[in-house]
Amino acid sequence: VDTHIFRVANRTGLAPGKTPLEVERRLLKFVADEFKHDAHHWLILLGRYICVARTPKCPECPINDLCEYRAKTTYAAAATKLRPTGSVGTRAKTAITAKDAKARKESQTRGEKKNQS
Repeated sequence: VDTHIFRVANRTGLAPGKTPLEVERRLLKFVADEFKHDAHHWLILLGRYICVARTPKCPECPINDLCEYRAKTTYAAAATKLRPTGSVGTRAKTAITAKDAKARKESQTRGEKKNQS
């Protein structure tokens, strides 16, 4: 069981378990044989794109009504968490400052090497 399946199985209540092996065993019991191959891919994709680790997209989830996850997100909560901090100008200035600092450090290192020669 990969990390996405482990997260989805525990959040939804589909096959809760403390270890990946425990989750796998429960899923194998729960999922019908005819769906096992496809269910594996469906759970991975659900965990990768909808039921993401930090801010799950519960309003977009096709199994939202079946899910037992208590901390379900709303559109407003997801938008708040995804909003970048600081203005674009601040982030650009930080990037330029970091670039300048790196250039200064490289220049100093070259100067020290010249003095040693």
